[in-house]
Amino acid sequence: MENPAEAEGRNPHTFSQVVFTDTPYSYPPSIPGITCCYTLTAAFQPNPRDWVGIFKVGWSSTKDYHTFVWVEPSLDVVGKESANRQAYFKEYYLPKDEVEFYQFCYVNSTGKVRGASTPFCFRSPEEQSMEGSVDDDLLVITTQEQLEKGVQETSNLQKELDQIRKENKTLQNDLQKEQQEAASLKEQNDQKEKDMSQLVKQMDQIKGEKDKLTEHLTAAGERNGQRKGDVDPNDKADGDAAT
Repeated sequence: MENPAEAEGRNPHTFSQVVFTDTPYSYPPSIPGITCCYTLTAAFQPNPRDWVGIFKVGWSSTKDYHTFVWVEPSLDVVGKESANRQAYFKEYYLPKDEVEFYQFCYVNSTGKVRGASTPFCFRSPEEQSMEGSVDDDLLVITTQEQLEKGVQETSNLQKELDQIRKENKTLQNDLQKEQQEAASLKEQNDQKEKDMSQLVKQMDQIKGEKDKLTEHLTAAGERNGQRKGDVDPNDKADGDAAT
């Protein structure tokens, strides 16, 4: 069943809650810094942990940012009319690639994209004028469909990750159960070995007592035989004569 967060992430309305304005086609490579302008619509509720990032065109996850800055505090505009805001990026953190195209993206505190600018690049005015005739071919616009596709792919990956975690949890439970059964069997086996050892000890004790009894009976028999051998036949004859 689809959860509310996934449903919201694929709602086209959410991508137009922040509108970037006045984004130029290109910036000079040596520019000391750039300022992007955007408008928070009245329906959008900003958060101090929202941020604006520079992404290479074709990104598929909000983790693909090149750099980012935290947004200006805008809690005073919650539930009111739209408000204009700016984000400033210092030169040190700007992309150095003059071939790729980039775009600004507004990402809220939960990691959802709420707005994206038109693409731009970092090129000198000379390069821009030389390529003016092929601008239409080079300009790549990330459409609403592409944004939705990226969100959908992220959602699918999250579902796969959740399924893997679920299966891993099941395997862990099965392994734990098998380990418990193995421990129980080992305990039973140890007890049987202990009982067997005790039984062997008792049998050895009984055998020892039996051997002693046998020796005693043998010795008694020998003594009895010796007494019979010591009787004098003449004593018996004299007794008969006297009778």
